[in-house]
Amino acid sequence: LIARSLAIASSGAGLIEEHSMSGQPESQRTAYVTSRTRDFALIAYKSAWFDKVMKIGNINYPEEARRQGLSGRLQLDVAIRADGSLKSVSIKHSSGFDVLDEAAMHIVELAAPFAPFPPETAARYDVVHMTNWWRFDDGAGFSAQ
Repeated sequence: LIARSLAIASSGAGLIEEHSMSGQPESQRTAYVTSRTRDFALIAYKSAWFDKVMKIGNINYPEEARRQGLSGRLQLDVAIRADGSLKSVSIKHSSGFDVLDEAAMHIVELAAPFAPFPPETAARYDVVHMTNWWRFDDGAGFSAQ
C-alpha cells in the first residue's frame, strides 16, 4: 500500500489539495484531490478507495455499453464523508453517452460505503472529494486515467 501510494504521489494522480473553509461550520471541513497536496494519510485512503471502485467497475461493466460497443471518457467528482458513506457523486465532464455516465455513477454507488477516514484525517476533515477521469473501453473494461 505504501509503495502504491508513493507511486501515485510521484505521478501527480490521486493527490489531495486541502481546503479548510474558514468561517464555515465544523461540518464543512473539506479536502479535494489535486496534484498539489502531499498528505500521506489521504493519499493512502485515495489508493484504497480507487482500488475498490476499479474492482467493482470491472465486475459491473454496463451490459448496454458492451452490446453497443460504446467507449468513452468521463470525469466524476465523488464526495465521501468521514464515516465512509457516500455524500455525493456527480459528473464533472460527460462521456457524451448517458449510459456510460450513469453506469460510472452507479459503480461508485455500488462500491459504497467506503472505509472510514483514518483518525488523523477524520480529525481534520468531514468530507474528501475524489475526482478522477474514468474510461469505458468498448466492452474491454473500466479504467482510470
